[in-house]
Amino acid sequence: MARTGKLDAVYNCKDTGSGAFSTDWAVQDVERGVLKGINPHPWQTDTSNGDWFFNRTDTYKTTDEVVAMLADVVSKNGNLLLNVVMRGDGSLPAESDRLLADLAPWMAANGEAIHGTRPWKIYGEGPTTAVAGAFAEKTSYTPQDIRFTTKGETLYAITLGTPRGQTVITSLAQPNPHERRRVRGCACSASPAASRSARPGRPWSSICLRPCRRVTRAPSRSTSPDEKYRTCTLCASIEYELGEAI
Repeated sequence: MARTGKLDAVYNCKDTGSGAFSTDWAVQDVERGVLKGINPHPWQTDTSNGDWFFNRTDTYKTTDEVVAMLADVVSKNGNLLLNVVMRGDGSLPAESDRLLADLAPWMAANGEAIHGTRPWKIYGEGPTTAVAGAFAEKTSYTPQDIRFTTKGETLYAITLGTPRGQTVITSLAQPNPHERRRVRGCACSASPAASRSARPGRPWSSICLRPCRRVTRAPSRSTSPDEKYRTCTLCASIEYELGEAI
């Protein structure tokens, strides 16, 4: 601030109920946890793929768990600050090395659905509800749990589990209170687990961004609960280009 005359710093603070936190001047930090729903103010989760330091007896998060938490946090207007465990000499344990190796191709394929995005009208859908608050990050998601982000006129849907068969997005069924425009098309990318099962021993990027041409739509006048959008298998990030209003 002394150099530029501008305040470029961000102050993060935990809301413990002590009165030390205020949205007027601080960004809420939730250690090893998430918030419930879309927060109107930017916030942050800080967590680690294991302990905060190298611990021989500790357990580590899988890549799928880290990706699911990232998508959940971003869909709710948050940022994810991820600590990656290192040994005292700066080398990486196998679990941390695997995580970074896994995240690189996932981000190459799906980073557009994360970076520079904003929350949609709802953060997501699905049967699983994460417990809100600090130190409550042990949530087991399913392929039916989906998180939404937006960028411009593009809507992204990220599944929090590896799809088996078709992925159904009920929030885009017509009529719905969120979006009147029809889905015009989609492009799909593979999740880490889906890529491993589909192409054993090969880079995930080999099936990233493949076209999705198996989108079907129920009649617009139907009120059947089966009226849903369906997408192809092996989808982790589904990009919908919205057409004209119905």
